[in-house]
Amino acid sequence: MRRIAIAGSLILLLLAAPAAAAPAKKVVKGDKKELRGVTRIYVQANDKEYRRIIETYIMEELRGMSIVSLMSEADAVLTFTYENPERKKSTQFKYKGHNPRKMRVEEYDYDNFIMQGRGEIFKVTGYAPDSQKVTLRLLAEWESGKINLAEVTDLQIAPLDFAREFVKLWRKYN
Repeated sequence: MRRIAIAGSLILLLLAAPAAAAPAKKVVKGDKKELRGVTRIYVQANDKEYRRIIETYIMEELRGMSIVSLMSEADAVLTFTYENPERKKSTQFKYKGHNPRKMRVEEYDYDNFIMQGRGEIFKVTGYAPDSQKVTLRLLAEWESGKINLAEVTDLQIAPLDFAREFVKLWRKYN
């Protein structure tokens, strides 16, 4: 029985090895001029509220633009996330195993917790219905200034700024 488990583990390991060894897909960069003719966009954000802010602003400013619910139906894809550009420390208790005596403490300073908004604009260059994969080309990247959460309570500023940047670029090339 033990031999079967070991053999099964080896087979799984061998099957996973080619996938792990495969290089990551390279991001293909395009030109902002490719925004010409874009009329359907898909918005992806790490929070529903940020997505709503971006979509609402774009719909108010660009009357001919439509927001689609599937990435495969879009001419362009906008992504927005908040990230922590600096790994600050806070207090966390981590146990090694199940023994509380082997507890280790990691400290994080939440008073100086820094966040940064990051947005990307992609052009949809293809869609394969059989695999349901969308191919994208990066047109533009945007970053907000660093936001200290101890000082700022309104995190809606960065998604709104990203939406403004998209509208400005779209108007420039259309």
